[in-house]
Amino acid sequence: MNYSIGEVSKILNLSPYTIRYYDKAGLLFPMDRESGARQFTENDVEHLRFLCCLRSTGMSLADIKTFFELSAQGDCTLKERYAILKKQHAIAEEELKRAQHQLDVLECKQKWFARLIEERLGEKI
Repeated sequence: MNYSIGEVSKILNLSPYTIRYYDKAGLLFPMDRESGARQFTENDVEHLRFLCCLRSTGMSLADIKTFFELSAQGDCTLKERYAILKKQHAIAEEELKRAQHQLDVLECKQKWFARLIEERLGEKI
C-alpha cells in the first residue's frame, strides 16, 4: 500500500514540512513519485517512525544520518550501529531518570499542598 505525504503526516503526527525536511536532509530512502508527489510505502512509514523515535531521544539529525548511512552499508556496520543505539539508549535512560525525579518532586509537593488545604481550609482533595 502506498501513502501520500498527507496520509503519512496524519499517521505519524508529523507536519508535511517536517517530512519534506527529512527527505531533503537525506534521511529518507529514495521514493517513488506519482505525478511529482511522493509515494510512501509501509517500509518508508516504519523508517520514519524509527527516525522519530531516535529524534525523541534527543539524537541529532547528523547522528541519525550517520546511522542510516551505516545501515545502507550492510552487515559490516552492525557493531557500529549497535554501539550508536546502545549509547542513545543510555542517554534515554538518564532522561527517564531525570523525568522520574521531577515527577517524584511534583507528587511530594502535591501531597503537601493537599494536606495544607485540608488542615487550613478544611477541604479534602
